[in-house]
Amino acid sequence: MRFDPAMEGQLAGRQALERDLRAALAHGAFRFEWQPVADTATGRIVSCEALLRWDRPGHGP
Repeated sequence: MRFDPAMEGQLAGRQALERDLRAALAHGAFRFEWQPVADTATGRIVSCEALLRWDRPGHGP
């Protein structure tokens, strides 16, 4: 494998993500949101999905 300058940027991005994930875990920055799943034929709620949310500063809402 030869060095590609793009690899350096990819590595830096991955390291930043890992660092931010560790900090988010340490500070309780994740939250669950529950989303109902409805049966389209009856309109009744039949289950729910658990969604893990992370408001990562500098990366959107």
